[in-house]
Amino acid sequence: MTPMDTRVLLSEPFTFTQQRPLQASGFLSEARNCGLRSSEQELEAFHRTRLLVPFYRFVRDGREIAAAHRRGKNGRRRDDDAYRLAHWRPSSRADLLAADEADQLRDPAAEPFIARRRLKRRVDEWSYESSVYLYSHHQLSAVPFLRRVSPLLKLRRAHGDLVGSLDVDRATAISLREQAKALRETAIAATLLEPAYYSRIFHRISLPRDEDFVAYDRWRRTRPLLRPLRTLQVDAVWIKKTAEALHSEASRIDPLGDWAEVIAAAEPEKWKTLRGDARAALELRVSAEFLLLYYDQLHRARRAAALPKPPAPFRGTLDDRIKRRRPLNDLLTDFGLSPHPHLVVAVEGETELTLFPRVMRQLDAPSDDDFIAVEDAGGVDRDLSPLVAYAIAPRLRRDESDRGYVRLERPPTRLFVVFDAEGKFATPAMRRKRREQWVERVMQTLPRELRTPVVADQIKPLVNVATWTRTGTSFEFAHFTDREIATAAAALDQRKEQPTVDKRVELVAKLRRERGNLDKMLGPISKVALADRLWPVLETKIETALERGTERRVPVVRMVHQAYALAIEFPRRNLVIALQPQPQRRR
Repeated sequence: MTPMDTRVLLSEPFTFTQQRPLQASGFLSEARNCGLRSSEQELEAFHRTRLLVPFYRFVRDGREIAAAHRRGKNGRRRDDDAYRLAHWRPSSRADLLAADEADQLRDPAAEPFIARRRLKRRVDEWSYESSVYLYSHHQLSAVPFLRRVSPLLKLRRAHGDLVGSLDVDRATAISLREQAKALRETAIAATLLEPAYYSRIFHRISLPRDEDFVAYDRWRRTRPLLRPLRTLQVDAVWIKKTAEALHSEASRIDPLGDWAEVIAAAEPEKWKTLRGDARAALELRVSAEFLLLYYDQLHRARRAAALPKPPAPFRGTLDDRIKRRRPLNDLLTDFGLSPHPHLVVAVEGETELTLFPRVMRQLDAPSDDDFIAVEDAGGVDRDLSPLVAYAIAPRLRRDESDRGYVRLERPPTRLFVVFDAEGKFATPAMRRKRREQWVERVMQTLPRELRTPVVADQIKPLVNVATWTRTGTSFEFAHFTDREIATAAAALDQRKEQPTVDKRVELVAKLRRERGNLDKMLGPISKVALADRLWPVLETKIETALERGTERRVPVVRMVHQAYALAIEFPRRNLVIALQPQPQRRR
């Protein structure tokens, strides 16, 4: 790249609208997040030795400040306008444009170094700096380089200040300055390209006024494609090689390794929480991505060759691009992560929905919804096909069928239905039929070529059906005696006239014999309130059973154990569906 005055960047629309120019303190703060702990004196030493030259020097108008001070207000020697002029700093694109128009902006790379002490000015009792240095956010890509060369800086005291110099031979100094020059050129290119592609990475855009979006969108769609190359005086190969160099450095320092792809898929606002080398590597990749998105556009317009793709299974330099390369489910599955639960337990109603999770916690079974989610099916006759089709049907990769299998794009979620034996679940045959219908519903979500008996046999374990007891007793009758249920109901009934406890016991016994519904006995009492009242009774029964080693005799404990076994049976990654019958293993 031919040396370019950074003020040219301001002639391009919308530069510095997304990531504003950084003052020295702001740059040092961001650099610390990236693992570079430097003082302002060291930052000045980097500038003096040309290892990190700021983007701009804003020159304050000393005559204007002096004149404003002389005018004063109300006889005060310290004039507010003068003080504001002496301490105001550019912080936006509009500020930079105004400073440039007033001939108050310089490119520090095109002028000799000026020590900060020479910039000090006094106006009676207060002082100010006659110039302020500004940095581009993309100069953070130089942080890894600066960390390596920091030990080579020699600080000495002169005129009361710390002055830095490079403690190396001449050839090494020249080499380091060439590296620093290349990093500065990289930052210039990323700053120039940022406005057009910022929203592609950060999923948002910031403009001074709402009406600017129309102008911005028009500029983005109509800007000449080759204009950035002409402005930078480079070609497409330079763009590609520069991005590759940034990625190579990021891969070298990033402690996250393969996890960098997961970080890239996260909400960009959370990237700010990274620290040290992980943050520095991310900043490198962000700068590189602006270049690569532009290169992608050049390639689509046949102005650049395609980016190289290494043969599988080898990784390429650009494999850790910020740009997502595969669906989120696929990515998370590769890392054994998923927002989808291992298992969905569908229970019949509110009583089970209230008590089942409590039993899970009592047994120390993981009760997080992303492990085992307990759902209210709303009755045995409710159609669960939509739930089966959405939550249970596997998501498959479509590019591996020629290998004799297809890999799951996301970890499988299994279904465990635990109902009372009534309605369409009344008999074992009816329950088998309903399970077959759900398996068939899952099969219908698969591509037609995969709807084979071989695949169906592998889908069946995803759908499981059970009842609380072999005889099909309801949840309440399977766990509580007639008197326990009647006593709990009597305690909740607030009516003035109500049956006696003995009468309630008789009514509950009759409902048990006839397989009736407890709603007929409860009246105004809700199932949730009854479940809350019965919970201490069930909790005590389970504790007693655990002490005696007879917990398997408690139906809900048995179902929790079965649910846990189903949830952990399948791995969360590297799971495939075979397309051909698999040979039986010899025992």
